[in-house]
Order: sequence, then C-alpha cells, then structure tokens
Amino acid sequence: GQAGPGTHPAVAKFDGSIWTIYTLTNFGLCSAPLAIAFDAQNNKWFSTGNGLCEFNDTIWTNYSGTAVSALSIDYMDNKWFSSDSAYVAGLGKFDGSNWTQYYPSESGIPDNYILGVAVDHHRNTWVGGYHSGVAKFDGVNWSASVIINPGTGVSSIVGDYTDNVWLSGG
Repeated sequence: GQAGPGTHPAVAKFDGSIWTIYTLTNFGLCSAPLAIAFDAQNNKWFSTGNGLCEFNDTIWTNYSGTAVSALSIDYMDNKWFSSDSAYVAGLGKFDGSNWTQYYPSESGIPDNYILGVAVDHHRNTWVGGYHSGVAKFDGVNWSASVIINPGTGVSSIVGDYTDNVWLSGG
C-alpha cells in the first residue's frame, strides 16, 4: 500500500506492517488535519480548519467550530487547543462535556492568536501567541513572559524529559 498520507487532506496510521489511510472521502475525517493528540482512552483527536475531530477507531465525531491549529491533551484528559481564526480567537479547553474559552483580557494568555499549546510533565499548560510571548497556566494561575521579539510568534511548544520547555517561532 501507499506509505504516508500521499493526498491532502489525510491521516495515515502505520501498525508496523500496513499503512491505513484516512481521508475525507473514504472515512469520516472531519477536515484537513493540522495536529494529532491522543487521550487516555487512546482516542485520536485532530485539530482541523473546521474544529476538533475525534476518532475512537470506529466512529468519527466532529466538534465543529472555528479553525483549530495547535492541540494538546493534559493529565486530566482536557483537550487544550488554539483557535486562531479571525472570527473566534484565543485558547480553548474541552473537558469532554464543557467548553471553556480563554482570552487575554480574562486570563494570562499573551495574545488572542494562539499558535502553540503544550502540557509539560508538571501538568502546566503552556501557550504561545502569534504577536507576543508565552504564558504558563498551572491550573490556577497564569504567568506570562515575553521571550522573543514581538511579532515573531511562538508556533510550537514542547516539554522534554529533563523539564525544559522548548519553543519555536518566526
């Protein structure tokens, strides 16, 4: 079979010997996937141009909404995502039942246009803005830092196994 997605939009799974390709037409993929994360039940979550999409190996569920770019799942199984469209921007959280939206005026997120989101080993949620800086949420309090030149943006955030937080942008 074909190795990798091959055609856009698609998601590919490799089980060690066989590639399975999921597309908009032959499976229930909701929209062009931008990021993938796995929850505690091994459900696959995809950020897409039309919202979040969940796949439990049998059923595709589309949580339509605004464009979602970055996606991370924390230890409580909350889905953290960036909504960076011109219509609804900010940081979102979905706990499986309730949706919460965070904005700079109400929280410590650095920007309405969030491009990167990650959860570290200490259960902190990190978010990076398009226009300025990065913020950390410890579950109660937000703290923000401007660590790059304004306007360059933080597009990706990852925590490593030695407790460092890595950012990319530009």
